[in-house]
Amino acid sequence: MDEPGTGIKQELQNIQQEHKMHAMEVAERIQHLGGNPVDDEGFVGSMQNCVSRFTTPDSTEGILESALKGEDVYGLHLSEEIVKGDFDPESKQMIERILDEDRNHLQILKGLMPNG
Repeated sequence: MDEPGTGIKQELQNIQQEHKMHAMEVAERIQHLGGNPVDDEGFVGSMQNCVSRFTTPDSTEGILESALKGEDVYGLHLSEEIVKGDFDPESKQMIERILDEDRNHLQILKGLMPNG
C-alpha cells in the first residue's frame, strides 16, 4: 500500500479530529435542549465502515478519492438533507458553521489530489 505523505496524512487526521469535535458539539447541544444524543455512528456510518473494510484504497490518490467521496456524499450532502427544518437560532448557527467547515474540508481534499 502506498502510504500517504506526511502532509496528506496530517491533513486527513486534522479533518478526522474536526469531525469528532463537531460530533461532540452536536451531542452537547442536543443534551442542552433536553434530548439524548445517539452515541454511535448510526446506520449510514455503519454501512460506510462496513463497505470501507472491503474497498480500502491501496494508493494515496485512492485514499484521497475515498475521503473526498465520504466528505462530499456521506458527510456534506446527507447532513444538509438531514438538517433541513426548523431550528432555534443558536442550533442553526452551529449547524451552518459545521457545514461551512465541512465545505472547507472538501476544498482541502480537492487541493491534495494530484490533479487538484
